[in-house]
Amino acid sequence: MAISQSFVEELKSRIEIEELIGGYVKLRRQGSNLSGLCPFHSEKTPSFTVFVGSQSYYCFGCHAGGDAITFVRAIEHLDYVEAVKVLADRAGMTVPEEQRDKESAVRRADLLELNRIAARWFHEQLRASPDAIRYLVGRGLQEKTIVHFGLGYAPPEWDGLLKHLKQQGFSEPDIRRAGLAAVSKQGSYYDYFRNRVMFPIIDVRGKVIGFGGRVTDDSKPKYLNSPDTPVFKKSQSLFSLCNAKGTGGERLILAEGYLDVISLWQAGFPEAVATLGTALTGEQSRLMARYAKEIVIAYDMDDAGRRASLRASDLLTAAGLKVRMLQLDGAKDPDEYLRVHGADRLHAQLNRAENFVEYKLSRAAEKLDLTKSDGKVAYLREAAVILADLQSPIERDVYAGHVAAQLGVEKENLLIEVRRLRRSYAKKAQQQELTQQERQLKTGVGRLNPEKARNLRASRAEEGILCLLFDHPDYFDEMRQALSPDDFVTAFNRRVLVAFEEAIARGDRPDLASLTEDFSVEEIGAVQGILLGRDRFAGTREELRELIETLDGCRRRGDIREISMDEQALRSYLHSMADKK
Repeated sequence: MAISQSFVEELKSRIEIEELIGGYVKLRRQGSNLSGLCPFHSEKTPSFTVFVGSQSYYCFGCHAGGDAITFVRAIEHLDYVEAVKVLADRAGMTVPEEQRDKESAVRRADLLELNRIAARWFHEQLRASPDAIRYLVGRGLQEKTIVHFGLGYAPPEWDGLLKHLKQQGFSEPDIRRAGLAAVSKQGSYYDYFRNRVMFPIIDVRGKVIGFGGRVTDDSKPKYLNSPDTPVFKKSQSLFSLCNAKGTGGERLILAEGYLDVISLWQAGFPEAVATLGTALTGEQSRLMARYAKEIVIAYDMDDAGRRASLRASDLLTAAGLKVRMLQLDGAKDPDEYLRVHGADRLHAQLNRAENFVEYKLSRAAEKLDLTKSDGKVAYLREAAVILADLQSPIERDVYAGHVAAQLGVEKENLLIEVRRLRRSYAKKAQQQELTQQERQLKTGVGRLNPEKARNLRASRAEEGILCLLFDHPDYFDEMRQALSPDDFVTAFNRRVLVAFEEAIARGDRPDLASLTEDFSVEEIGAVQGILLGRDRFAGTREELRELIETLDGCRRRGDIREISMDEQALRSYLHSMADKK
């Protein structure tokens, strides 16, 4: 049964969207609204706006938008019912049991239960495997650490876990859906993890969402992670964030692997996290920004680790985090450093960690001979590129002074080159942003409403009608006498109109909450983009009549045609949207 609209409205009235989103995004006051860097895509210039008056949000870059429920759905990767429950818990309300979408909730709960039972079974198998225990103890892990992280072992049999889970009443398709089984070419099911030490991946709510498995010998692949499932996305998860988030500090240590993080936890550094077998992603960077202000990158000290550190620093900085680089002299990774030098030395190294600007500058300098003129010129050019990426003019000035003093040159000459580069970057970024928005309109919003590009004038009239009905539901009867949803040209706008019609028929005002159960997060963002156009209307009945006549005229004159939106019209539309930032 659907959650009642009255409950949703009461819930939303208790949630301040500014406070909710402010827990994830650093917001700044911009008139009556707030703005910040979008948590849903990487950007350096804020395009994300929170509209306090309407308790909604919209990103003019990626077109994400909606209300409090939509935000929680998108940021936490939940379905509608789960997002309502999260907000209800926050507001001290209880979702009536009979109103929950039981089918959807049960599907997700089943996957989490499968993972929980599998984690317990893997842990039991570890206790029965002397070789696996010997491997973990040989890596310096204590029993309390093994128990705390719930480490386990997947035996080499092809169907050990599969048999166990089937005995618990789970079907083979569900076990596969949880990422715990695979299917052979012959169609038979078998265990996805075999002959590996197992690391449960636990989310911030304490739920087992996936696993990582490591071989104890030299076989390949060394690591194997759960495939993406409805409850687990590698690119959006971090190992041990459940431990790190509760440390109360403002720093996270970003390591490369499971064992690095576990060794750091055991040594008294519970703020350590790791990516899951992939390079750091923008989603993971923004996830860390919810729990910390500073990241210390503790990647391996080989060339690959250094390159990965530089890439990670750019993503983390873009997420608004302060970044420092840990130097592990005499060791290849944190795990080895702890075993060789101990926790006190590592603590001292953490306090001396270079910030990412110093790290980049020192890496650039060590490749060159600064005693020679061509080496100095090459270093100054690389330094200018590094400093041009800094947003703070104070930071640019300070580091330019350091570099100039190091080489015995005038600081202003370096700053002139930095300013030239920044102008070039700004121009390029502006063009890229426009190109990106054009592409998103054609492939993102355009995918949701493909008829819009072919019928721009009619589609704009439909959007205007939706805007007026949103603010003036009392206009609905007049609109309904003149046209029906079938008269809308675009299928997407037609769906929105029907949803508004259903809300009005129930005696409710149409709002985003009336869409959230039947529309995807991406679709709600598109609706929010339409509703931002309300500002161009005075809200009169005459405007409604003109829009209806425009739509009717398009149909009578045959303006509903199969042609692409011309370049000028597309750019005009994008620029009009950009003007609203």
